[in-house]
Amino acid sequence: MLTENNPDAIISVVFATSNNIPADGTSTASVTAQVTDSAGAGLFGQSVVFTATAGALIGSPVITDTSGLATTTLTSTTAGISSVTASVNSSTGHVDITFTEAALSPVISSLISDKDSIVNDGTDKATFVATVSDRGTGETLTGVTVHWSSSPGTVLPAISLSNDSGLAVAALSDSGDTGEATVTASLDNGEIATCDINLESSDVSWVISKLTSSKDTVVNDGVDTVKFTVTVKDGSGSTVSGATVSWVTTLGTLNHKQQVTDESGHAFVKLSDTGDTGEATVTASLNNGDEKTCPVLVQASVTAQTVRGGRRCGGYSRDSLSWLVTLDRETGRPTEALWQYEGDSTGVTAVWFDDPAPVKILRVLSLAGETLATLCPLNIVGYSKAVAASGHSFAALNTGGGAVGWGEIDVPSSIATRTDLVTLESAGSAFAALTTAGGVVTWGNSTNGGSVPSSIGSRTDLVALAGTAGAFAVLTKAGGVVAWGGNGYGETVPPMIANRTDLMYLTGIAYAFAALTAGGGVVGWGNSDYGGIVPSAIASRTDLVALSGSGYAFAALTASGGVVAWGGGIFGGSVPPAIASRTDLIALAGTDFSICALTASGSVVAWGTYSGEGTVPSEIASRTDLVMLASTVHAFAALTASGGVVAWGGNAGTVPVEIANRTDLVTLAGNGFAFAALTASGGVVTWGDSRYGGSIPEATQPLLTEVVAIYTSEYAFCALKADNTVVVWGYADAGNMSNVPASLQDNISYYQE
Repeated sequence: MLTENNPDAIISVVFATSNNIPADGTSTASVTAQVTDSAGAGLFGQSVVFTATAGALIGSPVITDTSGLATTTLTSTTAGISSVTASVNSSTGHVDITFTEAALSPVISSLISDKDSIVNDGTDKATFVATVSDRGTGETLTGVTVHWSSSPGTVLPAISLSNDSGLAVAALSDSGDTGEATVTASLDNGEIATCDINLESSDVSWVISKLTSSKDTVVNDGVDTVKFTVTVKDGSGSTVSGATVSWVTTLGTLNHKQQVTDESGHAFVKLSDTGDTGEATVTASLNNGDEKTCPVLVQASVTAQTVRGGRRCGGYSRDSLSWLVTLDRETGRPTEALWQYEGDSTGVTAVWFDDPAPVKILRVLSLAGETLATLCPLNIVGYSKAVAASGHSFAALNTGGGAVGWGEIDVPSSIATRTDLVTLESAGSAFAALTTAGGVVTWGNSTNGGSVPSSIGSRTDLVALAGTAGAFAVLTKAGGVVAWGGNGYGETVPPMIANRTDLMYLTGIAYAFAALTAGGGVVGWGNSDYGGIVPSAIASRTDLVALSGSGYAFAALTASGGVVAWGGGIFGGSVPPAIASRTDLIALAGTDFSICALTASGSVVAWGTYSGEGTVPSEIASRTDLVMLASTVHAFAALTASGGVVAWGGNAGTVPVEIANRTDLVTLAGNGFAFAALTASGGVVTWGDSRYGGSIPEATQPLLTEVVAIYTSEYAFCALKADNTVVVWGYADAGNMSNVPASLQDNISYYQE
């Protein structure tokens, strides 16, 4: 949170330590402003706002050091003069920086293969395509020499030139090696890219000698499993290790599609089911065509279930994931369900579901195929972190498609009376809502996103919102993106990103946005120091599956269970090698200053050196029963499989013993300084800063029954009940029950009608 400047503070001088900078988008000029009082003494701790003309990107605001100096960096992709202005109070100063035409800097922006594996018979081939582009502009380059190599295997030709589309092509073959081969494409300037491929044996004498199951039946509850074991032997009858076994089934779900036999010649797979009944036939096959089948009976098991948890967009200073849960109505215990977005042909089977697209209608089905609930898109939001205000407002959509609000910002009557609003988002000190026609309306601080440009407000192709601390961005149906808001918060989208057609998922942190692409890549824009520029080694990846971040850095999960990050290094933008090399990470969460990952085995790891929550206490790090994450500004919390909770870090990082040892907690929510946990019976418990919701007022406690979802602003909580009413508590106007509009009560729903 920014502090007020000394009223006597003035800009005494602004200067640059370098000039004539290449306009390549990465080279930087350093600009320093000195802030003094009227007597000329340097002032510490003053917030200096930097702006730049001619499309240049500059870090802002910056806090002065003990000498009164505030230093930032400036980049540009446009040649010419950029005028940099530093401001404190009403005092300003400026300096001109000249950007020169940037020389071409070839990089390999992508390296892909048309196959995941080849047979080592010397004839089977995989084609590799390298895309060569300019680092600064992103434009593809023609006639660039690409050198090829592989370990093991042979790549031909060893040298090729990029064509008119910037593509250089080579082919890999192998004549005996097995295992993983790494193909490398390199440029004369030292730029390289690699791509892995599996080399498989061509031995035609291998056979599946036996395929067995651990039992004859499996219950279709998503929990019960049956284990299948295959044995592979060669022509002499000896067992074979390293043989690739492919698995398919006519019903149910297998936990592996391919396995490699162990030293005893065995490979294993498990079958579970989430709704089908009848006979499932599991087939194991080798690359040479040999196969065997084994049947198992899938039996029905139906149990009454209910759904709980607030839908929330990830962003700056808020929970990174929604974490919805299904409960058995009789026992109150979490159970598996099928989670499927409207319009999707497939879903996810899970107990706790991290809801990566809360702007979509969500169907929740039992494992027997019965619809448990259909959830409305995100319809209650609070400030993520305020810029011009203090995080004291909520907004909600009523069942008629209009908007209501309480706290510091009123909803204009022109928006409150609409009947076509479908989902919400917040950005610092403003709100935005999408319409059924694909448009967007906004209200709140006009500088920081509350006023949408007419060129965007008139569109009818907008599908998903995200917010930073002072700007909004929204994906288009065509896979592009537009943005608007305050200067320095990611409000300007580079054309090469805005005009893309493959953007799939969007999120924001304090000063930057990032979006996943359909090809498993990522793009970003905004403050270059805090996540706005994606390093080429990450931007060229094709295996990224989920985005999250701290306040000042982004992190992305890979398809293989790893993680990459960029942005402010001390805020989680630099992943320790021991974590970066893992292959078992399944979910991410972020405080303002650190990032945490949940593992497949139920443990957690964290990083970020600025604040203490980046180090997990040993007694928590050793646990293997953690199932979901939540965060505040300075603390993480994790739910246990037995219905308890652990936490670490500042503010709300210490859980009262009576809450930590409970066995009925089912989902968590965190605001800026406190946590709330929903119980199986529909109650709520809290801890953390009592001023900001960590303590529930005595008069409010009796109201918190039959709660289905919890939502947050930075300083308050909002609970939505099964009877379509809301209950609030926490700091100032947003947490005051008397401020909740009466028109909202019994006029908002968790479920889609």
